[in-house]
Amino acid sequence: MKPAISIENLSNRYRLGDGGLVSEAATNSAAPNRYLGGCDGRRRYRVGIVDLDVGFSGITRYILALLRGLDRRRFEVVLFCRPEPHYRDLVDVRLVYVTENMTRAEGDGTAPVGGKTVGTISSGAVVRWLWRRLIPRSVKHSVGFLRDARRLAKLLRAESIDLLNVQVVGDAEGTLAARLAGVPRIVGTYHMNAREKRKHRWLPEILTIHCLTHAVFVSESTKDEWCRRRRFDAGRLSVIPNGVDVGPDARRGDRGVALRQLGLPSGSDPVIITLGRLAEQKGHRYLLEAAATLIGQFPRLQVVLAGDGVSRKELEAQASRLLIADRVKFLGHCADVQPVLDAGDVFVLPSLWEAMPFALLEAMANGIPVVATAVAGIPELVQHGVTGMLAPPADGAALAENIRTLLTMPGRGCGLAAAARSRVDKHYSSRAMIAQTANLYRQLLLGPCLVKTSAQRAQLGPS
Repeated sequence: MKPAISIENLSNRYRLGDGGLVSEAATNSAAPNRYLGGCDGRRRYRVGIVDLDVGFSGITRYILALLRGLDRRRFEVVLFCRPEPHYRDLVDVRLVYVTENMTRAEGDGTAPVGGKTVGTISSGAVVRWLWRRLIPRSVKHSVGFLRDARRLAKLLRAESIDLLNVQVVGDAEGTLAARLAGVPRIVGTYHMNAREKRKHRWLPEILTIHCLTHAVFVSESTKDEWCRRRRFDAGRLSVIPNGVDVGPDARRGDRGVALRQLGLPSGSDPVIITLGRLAEQKGHRYLLEAAATLIGQFPRLQVVLAGDGVSRKELEAQASRLLIADRVKFLGHCADVQPVLDAGDVFVLPSLWEAMPFALLEAMANGIPVVATAVAGIPELVQHGVTGMLAPPADGAALAENIRTLLTMPGRGCGLAAAARSRVDKHYSSRAMIAQTANLYRQLLLGPCLVKTSAQRAQLGPS
């Protein structure tokens, strides 16, 4: 097995080219071709996993769980990712860092052209100005998608992958890159429900789907929404829910110790917690609205937000406007969220859109009463009045009412939390998620290749 590429020895194996990070193996002596048209069940297969997100997210949690659980006697794993700290110290995983600056345009865009300078005017600058002002957003996004796929394909060719698992939230250049590189089996895991606001991505979404051997969805709702939005082959779909570990005890640490670790007053009661990126999607503004409503009834209330993101300053300003800034603790990114979970009396997930959120699973596994919004796959996980409380999205008053119910009826909250913990253990465990994913990999690897590899095409000759 090839050793992992670390930050320290990255320059020994890769060079930074004009388009980003380029594998030296792709330009010097390529890795031996390990593709096989048929699978005899005895060899160890090379599985690639692609995560091009920046920062820690639910997708990161998913990948880390897979990497811990996949049997290395059956699978050799190559991870294509950003040089993020959470992947740096992985054991028995080959890392290939993709550090190029992805240029798909959401606003200005980047024109895929150069130009000459005439006098003081650069023709390239003129073209770029026209590109930004006149070219439709959908075209700019599609051009960037194709360009990024071509660049990623260079890295994939050098690694001789038998099966590639690409993480998808809408469109993913990794699937097209895999097809261009001749990867014989391509799996796309959909981590987000389809959104109508992304209509400019229609072509990349269709290309993403067209290149797949198999599509995996993390909830039934995610599958249903995507199948309504785009056409999928019904025989090549699976639903594999996200999963977490359920420990032997509901609470894993002392609440008083956790409060001190978080810098909260010892008399904080109740403590409302939430985990996740500070972004529009997560709906934190409605949690702050709910907290402002509850503060009169619960004068020692504290709200703890674990996570960081683009909305932090906006949320801090909102807390000041609502006169609850001293009752809201912004922790930023937390490498260890266990103290947050140990301190919490109620967990709230006010998301506006989701799929199957890990943060909610973690809270339920830790035996914390939960309030969440009824979006995407959350109602599959939280049954209102049975394993937690559900509120409509974007409704601070409804959130406040459900939180009040749990705080004023602690016995009911404990009963819901126990039922939720049992449900996660039976239906949403990391053991089940890993086992189902590994079984899917084996089925695809032992079945016929749906994409001809370069070796197969050479054997067959010209068509």
